Amino acid sequence: MSTSGVVPIIDFQPFLTGSQAEREATAQELLTAFKDVGFVMLKGFYQDGVVTEALVEEAFAQARTFFELSMVEKEKLAWTCPESNRGYVCQGRERVAPLSADKDAILALRAKAPDMKESIEIGKDYRDSEDDSPFPNLWPESMPEFRPFMVRLF
Repeated sequence: MSTSGVVPIIDFQPFLTGSQAEREATAQELLTAFKDVGFVMLKGFYQDGVVTEALVEEAFAQARTFFELSMVEKEKLAWTCPESNRGYVCQGRERVAPLSADKDAILALRAKAPDMKESIEIGKDYRDSEDDSPFPNLWPESMPEFRPFMVRLF
């Protein structure tokens, strides 16, 4: 894969339905694309009974409702440490950096060119092994339907 800036289109179907080797190859293709370009487009994403177009549309609707919340409400969900990967991230709080960058390099990059996206970071909502994150997800109080939907989606 080149670093031409062209967004790669990756067939996700082998990851959903393929062998272990096909899943690993797709995962490697995704990792390479994110390292080289920083973004991908997926095809073959929908799978009958698992990931439907209606489910994806509802996910976008839930996200739209979340991001329309007031900044005060979203900031209540801000993560307290970057290692948690759980909670709200406002514009400028993060910076895309090479995987090999150390903390000082990331801080310098963030000061120079902050990331202009905002996000809500969600992971598994339970722990079933010691390897799972000890950090809980943070959920908006004003959207009681958000948590069950996102848990089902995840």
